[in-house]
Amino acid sequence: MRRGCPILFVIVLCSLLLMSSVSSAAPVVLRIGDRGETVRVLQELLKAHGLFGCGPDGNFGPRTEEAVLMFQKEAGLTVDALVGPATWEALLARPYIVQENDTFDSLGQRFGVKAAVWQETNPHINPYALEAGLLLKIPFLPLRAPQQSSRSGERPASVQGQLINWSEVNRQFAPFGQARVTDVVTGLAFTVRRRGGSNHADIEPLTAADTKILQRLYPSWSWERRAVTVDYGHGPVAASINGYPHGGSEVCGNNFPGHICLHFLGSRTHGTGSVCPQHQAMVKRAAGQ
Repeated sequence: MRRGCPILFVIVLCSLLLMSSVSSAAPVVLRIGDRGETVRVLQELLKAHGLFGCGPDGNFGPRTEEAVLMFQKEAGLTVDALVGPATWEALLARPYIVQENDTFDSLGQRFGVKAAVWQETNPHINPYALEAGLLLKIPFLPLRAPQQSSRSGERPASVQGQLINWSEVNRQFAPFGQARVTDVVTGLAFTVRRRGGSNHADIEPLTAADTKILQRLYPSWSWERRAVTVDYGHGPVAASINGYPHGGSEVCGNNFPGHICLHFLGSRTHGTGSVCPQHQAMVKRAAGQ
């Protein structure tokens, strides 16, 4: 019994060290608008899993958010685009798949840890014979709190929309077509499907995940107007939305009880057939005016 105690102690100690390495990463929570080295490491991890196709730049924007949402959905996590303890743990638990021309030195530079740490974490791997397709255990990553933009993580969208008259939009953005809507203030983006509408476009979130993003803009559903850009295949177009579900719905499974209004330059309300000054002001704001 006494001879077994040291072995048991070593097992327990190793377990505690493993748990501490995961929990050390847990307090760092990332969200859209954050920036810095930890965001860049997040992007490297997402890119390693084939979810982020851009060059990691340390800015948590709409494309990073989209990749996080895809990973969370794939991993069976809460799909909220917040990179908290559960998301970090799932990201770090997956092995890294060696790519062509990878070395421990290059991995050390990309992930912010020394090449020797990669070697220590993968002692069975010959550092001079890394081959594409090999699986590596990701070492403990020293994650630092991110820099945040002002206004509680909100930031202006980097792209302004074109001012296109509603008559032209109505021709280009046909009913049942899909589009990407990006909020000008926060940069939050979600996909919608056009239901119809003659004086303006009636739209619905495409999926339940898209509804969750919309609800971040409207924690309580309201008729408040927000400046957005809309890309339905012709580049970003200046527009305005409200956030109150009303009327009928065509999309199943999106957890949204109705549709919302999407206004463009010169569009009118369905009820009165008149131009809404508040929507038009938001449209011009989305165009940078």
